[in-house]
Amino acid sequence: MGDGRERAVVFGALAALGLALAALGLPPLKAFLVCVLALLVALFTNPYQRWRHRHIPGPPYRPLLGHLPEFMTIGSHAFFDDCRAKYGPVFKVWFGARPWVVIADADLGRRANYRLLNRPLAFTNPLARGEMLRSAKEGLFLSRDATWSMLRKVWQPAFHSESLAGYAPGMASEATRLVDRLSEVAAGGAATNIWRDIGAMTMSVVGSAAYGVDFALLAKAPGGDAAAPRRARGKELVQAAAEMFHSSEISNATRYLAAAHLMPVLVPAISLLAAAFPDDRYLKLMRARETLRAASQSLIDTTRSAAHSSSPPPSPSGSAGGKRPMGVAPGSFLGLLLAARDTEGHGLSDCQMAAQANVFTLAGYETTANALSYAIYCVSSSPDAQAKLLAELDALPGAPDREVTVEDLQLLPFTAAVIDEALRLYPPGASTMREARGGLSLGGYAIPDGTAVMVATYSIQRDPAYWPKADAFLPERWLKGHEELAASNPHAYLPFGSGARMCIGYRFALQEARLTLAQLYRRFTFGLEPGQVPLKVKTGITMSPESGVFVRVAERPLRAQAAAAEAEAAPAEAEAAPAETAHAVAA
Repeated sequence: MGDGRERAVVFGALAALGLALAALGLPPLKAFLVCVLALLVALFTNPYQRWRHRHIPGPPYRPLLGHLPEFMTIGSHAFFDDCRAKYGPVFKVWFGARPWVVIADADLGRRANYRLLNRPLAFTNPLARGEMLRSAKEGLFLSRDATWSMLRKVWQPAFHSESLAGYAPGMASEATRLVDRLSEVAAGGAATNIWRDIGAMTMSVVGSAAYGVDFALLAKAPGGDAAAPRRARGKELVQAAAEMFHSSEISNATRYLAAAHLMPVLVPAISLLAAAFPDDRYLKLMRARETLRAASQSLIDTTRSAAHSSSPPPSPSGSAGGKRPMGVAPGSFLGLLLAARDTEGHGLSDCQMAAQANVFTLAGYETTANALSYAIYCVSSSPDAQAKLLAELDALPGAPDREVTVEDLQLLPFTAAVIDEALRLYPPGASTMREARGGLSLGGYAIPDGTAVMVATYSIQRDPAYWPKADAFLPERWLKGHEELAASNPHAYLPFGSGARMCIGYRFALQEARLTLAQLYRRFTFGLEPGQVPLKVKTGITMSPESGVFVRVAERPLRAQAAAAEAEAAPAEAEAAPAETAHAVAA
């Protein structure tokens, strides 16, 4: 890794500290000496961590920086893949001064995910303070122990099978709006960033499914446009969510964040300086967080007012209270939060409720948009896969321009396989993180308590030891009759994690992705703009396209689809049993 990038990381971090100290009125020489002292403190406190992890192999340690330059240039997914080839399935890397133990083995990864419950608090933005820190700790993603267990129970009814069926019409309706938007794009002939187009749709789905609010991000604006205020709120949320994910990448983050990773022992002081003397990137992140917080609080207040002005709310199953919560109606997520009680009968605080709303908003927006964009990229790069996908969709009964329903999904095994295969090649997160506890040993290595353990999802899902033709896009590997392409180890597929902390909303995401992909390819094909193969990706909270996925949209002739639908309606065809997918998602 070039010395220039290394110097930039160090000097950028020190410059942020130096400017902050100068703003406090410290003379330049004293500010410089304080920065040097900070470096020395960081250097002399880190040998203990190096000694604790000395028995675990990994790339050579780089004082102070660790392997931040690799994370910033090639990304964690590619870096972990390189390390796996050199050091085996268990190795350590240094995220600044923090050691991470990485697991790139399917069975060991499953063991880590099932045995370890908590995510390390180090995964929280080290600059978070006060309300921001409390909100991060109280969200489902980073909450721990009894708090996490209680919150997961609160979330479960929102993703019950009955709830998912209720969300489907809203998902299909937003997909239809996306189709209408892309029809205009096709008529204009210009290329579009399908990643951003789909992102507007997924945020709209979050609004309707979780909060009962139509953000109208893709709706055509009639005269007067009564939906303008809701659309403005939706656009603010999209921009804020995009900034949150953008700022999670170390190369795009505030320089104070680099300083915090280089000198974790000084995090309290660095976080105070960042809050007192923020740089532009820190201010952008704070504005995005405030937008999300304000939107969540507004929705909570509206839901609470509605609950107070009416009779007691029904149970999540939609019936009178007393029964075990099952499914919930679209828009009822905040109602679940208001009705939730901990083991002592206390309700959730506003901070806890806002934290859950933020998690739903961010996860629902980004991960499904990524999955669909990757699927379109992969299909557009594979004429054979596209032909099979179109043939399956053309065989659906009914009018060729009708909305795809949740009942249709059982007739679309290849469509499901396309999503599954895209998630294998491009998982929502390049890795999952846990905190080592209780004398954990993996692959013959004792993992010190408190160490961050990373399960390298991207590496495992592309490992030729598990996957024939591992780097090829082959949806057939998920279908019966193609067992020679299937994984040799069932634990080598974990796009949504595994164990107790597996993504609770994965079935929601899969349903939305399958409905939308089917709706899109019933009407269009997509041609990649030149220069995008192979696709460049970036890793932060999620693994997303570096700049997007740019395509030209082409309308499909509906007559051909209508003819195929009529042929499907023939008695002989109607009696044919649909193919089944070999990859079933657990209910």
